[in-house]
Amino acid sequence: MKIKNILFAIVVFTGVHHSASAQQENLDRIRDKFRKAGEVNRQEKLFVHTDKAFYLAGEIVWFKLYAEQQSLLSSIAYVDLLDVTGKTVLAARISLQDQKDNGSMLLPLSLSSGNYKLRAYTSNMRNLAEESFFEQPITVINPFREPTPANPVHTNAHEAAFFPEGGNLVKGLESKLAFKVTDHYGNGIDCSGEIVDISGKTIVGFSSLKFGMGQLLFTPVSQGYRAIIRTAGDTFSVSLPEVMENGYVMSVQKVAGNMEVTVKSTHTAPHYISLVSRHHDRLLTTQSSLISNGRLTFTIPANKLGAGVNQLTLFDATNIPVCERLVFIPPPVTSIAGTSTDKKVYSTREQVNISVNTNDTARRAVPANLSLAVVPVDSFNASDAADIRSYFWMSADLKGHIESPSYYFGTPSPELETATENLMLTHGWRRFNWKRILNPSVTSNRFPVEAGTQEIKVKVT
Repeated sequence: MKIKNILFAIVVFTGVHHSASAQQENLDRIRDKFRKAGEVNRQEKLFVHTDKAFYLAGEIVWFKLYAEQQSLLSSIAYVDLLDVTGKTVLAARISLQDQKDNGSMLLPLSLSSGNYKLRAYTSNMRNLAEESFFEQPITVINPFREPTPANPVHTNAHEAAFFPEGGNLVKGLESKLAFKVTDHYGNGIDCSGEIVDISGKTIVGFSSLKFGMGQLLFTPVSQGYRAIIRTAGDTFSVSLPEVMENGYVMSVQKVAGNMEVTVKSTHTAPHYISLVSRHHDRLLTTQSSLISNGRLTFTIPANKLGAGVNQLTLFDATNIPVCERLVFIPPPVTSIAGTSTDKKVYSTREQVNISVNTNDTARRAVPANLSLAVVPVDSFNASDAADIRSYFWMSADLKGHIESPSYYFGTPSPELETATENLMLTHGWRRFNWKRILNPSVTSNRFPVEAGTQEIKVKVT
């Protein structure tokens, strides 16, 4: 009997050792494919600062275009003006000199009154989803033309969606469940409610924290869960995501300067799983470990992650992504810009002298690349205005509309930290497609990187 036990232990150890070697090979394969794909698929970021947001037909839209220095490969950018139907009504090509350049667009008198969208992108950015393009709404008023009919507004007064942390609800496994409730304009609504089972029994209550977003802990044991949601003027219900019989859930917590990623699974037999952290086009960390009894915790030092949005992806032993989560690392404040004027009150057409100072955190003068726009305060909504800091560090890496992005760069507090986590959770799985990395057949680009010269394709018939 003892000999049988020894032989069994040897067989188990050999199997585990073989699995560890195979998993290490899988990790090496992911690193290699990610590196090769990064050489082909490079994410670029553009930001456009316009002189204002409201124009009269016949006016000039003055703008300055900025590119994130670390990501830029292209030397030519495209700026389009789209109407409410998505049709391009104006287009410009801008040469990027030292990651920036100026431009303008004359709004013709033929434009109808209405809301338009200013869009900026490079040829290389067209290889990714249009969500990677910079977009900013502007309004044009033309009293001599009828407004362009607007797109129909959603008939539902409210919309709600629930987002399991990591991607899935799994039967018998507790996970964090984030939610977002918005009106038909996409703005968050304060709400409260409860999760009920198929019989109508209340399982757990919840309430929003900021911008209609919040989170709760939830352990599903069956199908058919619904959320009863109450707002200031309405009560409605939505179905929760489907509950999987088997799978993985992940939970991320910041503990003593580290990111602790706890993985739980219904697969209790020992097997290897891998955790990969990514920041933009860089693969930061890769870990592989044996999960037994359905639970495992990975530890990632926070200083190993990049400033801004990071993506944590969990792979099973066959290199299939099974969970994914976004985490945000606040960027350091390296410089501070300040302005002052020679007077507080001016008469019409009087010269305004403005002083601009840029200092680092030690109050030492540092060079800066700036642009300045002066507009009436009643035509400028500061809370929702495009902000270059929040755009490059956050908005450009997230899916969908972000309400008041500058809020997330305020004074640190427990509420701000939770609200930021809610934002990361409710923006779901990323547009970044792992198939472009793991499947070499889809890593080729349709649109070239225009570095130095513009490429134009024509067809002669």
